Amino acid sequence: MKIVSPPSETVETSQTDLTIEPPLQQIFCGPNKEPAPHYKKTVALLRYKDLSSDQATELYGLEEILSTRLKQYLEQRDRYHLVTSDDYQLASLTINTLGMASEHIEGQIKQLAREKDAQFVITAHIIDKAHIENHGLSTDGWSTKAKKLLAKPFTSKRRGLSTQIAIYDGASGAKLNQFHYFHQTKGSVIFKERDVFINSIENSDYGKIIHTSLSQQANDIDANLACLPLMARVINTEGSKIYLNAGMETRITAGENLKILKNRHISTMGNGKELNQVIEIADALVTDVFPNFSIAVHREPHLSPVSKGDFALTY
Repeated sequence: MKIVSPPSETVETSQTDLTIEPPLQQIFCGPNKEPAPHYKKTVALLRYKDLSSDQATELYGLEEILSTRLKQYLEQRDRYHLVTSDDYQLASLTINTLGMASEHIEGQIKQLAREKDAQFVITAHIIDKAHIENHGLSTDGWSTKAKKLLAKPFTSKRRGLSTQIAIYDGASGAKLNQFHYFHQTKGSVIFKERDVFINSIENSDYGKIIHTSLSQQANDIDANLACLPLMARVINTEGSKIYLNAGMETRITAGENLKILKNRHISTMGNGKELNQVIEIADALVTDVFPNFSIAVHREPHLSPVSKGDFALTY
């Protein structure tokens, strides 16, 4: 299931824009506009990575602010159990845009999801944070232009922030959606080195577009994930009992119905590659829920043996 939100627009903020905390949006699901499921899904939220580290070195530490605030904004939704991974490195975005690293990234996503017991993985990147200059006809001589060029980082009164997030399915490693954001503002956008730690960049005009961008990111993540069912991993089986890695924190309850799914690999003709196919093998009923796991039992004869590594989907 893929829910695509409309692309975000360029937003110009000013000193009169007091939008700091993100507005909480109400999510309705399906054609009948039903409330989002009550489950709390586990999401691995990777730390922001700065792909523009050669720009605006006085903003050293911006990725830490973005990472911290995005986590806080998502926690306000009370729909996700967020686990962070500060040092996990995915394959190069540049390679991935050429379609050369997709299989490698999918493998990394699946591995990370298993390590963190996460249903989804979210990556975030800073693409650009440079000053914005107005370009036009100029009669200045070369020396004057050179002086202005050297002075740009200190005289610019406008600055942008371009970011990108991607949402991945942990079980398959597939990318569910990707969003790009660009905002710009004028005013207090010039900072001394380490200002991000000393004077709180978040209280500046530039800080307002940081919050605007993160608010949109949290809402887009919510719009894509809130309506999806809870998926748990089978961690053990014992007779008719199926042990799942979903405990009380996920809000799963006794008496709920589950579909047990199995990944099946199908060899393709000629090229030696395999296709991954998900098949439904059993219906199950949750009987007991504990802090860190739950137990389900088969409701009827199943098509294939349930084994460790299979998945259970609420419905």
